[in-house]
Amino acid sequence: MTRAHPALLAALALCGAAQGATFSYDADVERFGAAIAAPAGRRDGVRQAMEYCGATFRDLGWGAYSAYGQWVRRHAGFLQLTIAMRRALSNAASQDDSGRWQRVVEVDVPALAEGRATDLLRRVSGPGPEAERRKACEETVAGLHAHKLDLDAIEPAVASYLRGMAPKFRIALPAPGEDPALGPPEAKRDAQALVGKWTTEKIRLYLSDGRFSEDDTKCTFDFDGKLMTSECMVQGQPVKVVASYDVKAPGRYESTVVENASYPQMLGAKDTTQFRVEKGRLVQSSYLPIFSQDPMRPVEIEAVLAPSVLSGRRSQ
Repeated sequence: MTRAHPALLAALALCGAAQGATFSYDADVERFGAAIAAPAGRRDGVRQAMEYCGATFRDLGWGAYSAYGQWVRRHAGFLQLTIAMRRALSNAASQDDSGRWQRVVEVDVPALAEGRATDLLRRVSGPGPEAERRKACEETVAGLHAHKLDLDAIEPAVASYLRGMAPKFRIALPAPGEDPALGPPEAKRDAQALVGKWTTEKIRLYLSDGRFSEDDTKCTFDFDGKLMTSECMVQGQPVKVVASYDVKAPGRYESTVVENASYPQMLGAKDTTQFRVEKGRLVQSSYLPIFSQDPMRPVEIEAVLAPSVLSGRRSQ
């Protein structure tokens, strides 16, 4: 087996990975490249399949979009790790006169990623009748929510290899099965947990490459058991929205806009929101419809809210 090229070791060291030490793994270029391709390829497959399922079977939309958003959250560390690894591989390729490593960067890695991406879309959008495609979508959505299509489950050898690489790049990966978008099982997810007035502390927008950005919009949400009233400052202007809501399942409520003077065209708009109350904070997540042509579109918008001073709530 071909050992790691000295150029790669040098590139990794420049990235802060090696910290001056010699690696003990036997990472030939093909194995290194295959590991880089796996997370992004699997992500693209999940995105394409869930985009198809959500757009084709509208009642599956929230399940499909949340399945994709949560998959990305679970694999954010893997995606960021492989970006760093690819950067190191590109640096090494620039010092490799044989051209072998350059081919891996420019040809092999994209081809491996594309091969992984197409399988899942074919499974749900095949030439069969609509009933079969719907069943395939339902089973795939359920499998994603059950972590059956996570990298640890579907490519355990690659996942193990990447877990071994992560410390060298100073990137922390979640434990297998950990789901940061859902929170701990002891969090409260019943309708009564929502009731009260809450103020945003933090809003995060999670992107498909594992990065996130933060939004400084300030909002208050008042839940009274039937109506949700939100008041936000948007570009310096107050925006008030009133919506009816109903907790349809633990940790999930559906809402319908009944008042929006600023944007009257939104009257009747429906939405589904994931929620939990954890350590006295309300955590809400929204999952947007998927549009592959917009790579900067957030896969999840998460808001963390604290009880408002005048709400009468106490941290739990």
